[in-house]
Amino acid sequence: MLKSELDDTVKDFEQMIKRDAKLSLEDYLRLQNKTMEGLREELEPSAEARLKRALLLGEVAEAEALDVDKEEIHKQIDAMCAPWGVRAEEL
Repeated sequence: MLKSELDDTVKDFEQMIKRDAKLSLEDYLRLQNKTMEGLREELEPSAEARLKRALLLGEVAEAEALDVDKEEIHKQIDAMCAPWGVRAEEL
């Protein structure tokens, strides 16, 4: 589970680098004199914290018998996508 969460954390980091610094992950690593292995080591504590938080929230939801209606989920998705106008359906 941690490996999967770490993979997701690296992907999120890559998207942030592309968006904010306009760099590919490879270029970022080269400029920072880092390896992918080094980046993964650096991001592992964050991935572990995310995983623990997700597991804890899952346990709380189960213990409290929390459930979300699918219609509520779709309404929220629609609201989040609305600002994209004609591209909302793509999202």
